[in-house]
Amino acid sequence: MKLTPGRLTIFTILTIIALFLFCHVVEAKTVYFTYDGNATKELYTGGYLHFPKSIADKIKVCGGIVEKENDKEWAIKVTKNTVVVEYIKLTNNSFSYGKKTYSAKEFPAELYEPVMPEEMRLTLMSVNQNYANLTKELNNLKAVVNSIKDRPTFGEEVKGFLLYFPPVWVAYIIFGILGFLTLLGWWYERD
Repeated sequence: MKLTPGRLTIFTILTIIALFLFCHVVEAKTVYFTYDGNATKELYTGGYLHFPKSIADKIKVCGGIVEKENDKEWAIKVTKNTVVVEYIKLTNNSFSYGKKTYSAKEFPAELYEPVMPEEMRLTLMSVNQNYANLTKELNNLKAVVNSIKDRPTFGEEVKGFLLYFPPVWVAYIIFGILGFLTLLGWWYERD
């Protein structure tokens, strides 16, 4: 059997459909936890255990209260450190019984604190003010660095002093005349 482009396309489409169905079935059977509306990796006292109806038709809960129910799941409010869910799955000719135990932890208060909109606004204003101050300081530092960069070096300062300072010109004239007279005297005394 040779793989042609048509067969490869059909195979690819069937693979995608199978993957979609598998993900849909797996998604429907997962138990997950939430605390204050946010999904968590662990179960916390005061949070919710979401138990799917695809696993069970009837449940009995110890250590929690079934607060919400829809066609997909039960939302169990956790009230104790250990939650035991006993469930029954009914079929046409039989039933299956199961029991799952979950351990709940206390939610760490330092990790989660509800923030009021006014607090958030004040914090944002403070952060913006700090950002503005840092921007001003950065601009000042850039100006200082540019002034240091534009300042002449020691050699350039000495060169400027010797070339452009008027009292030094007088010294040059005096040294020039004395040098000329010294050469003139040497020239005439050499005989």
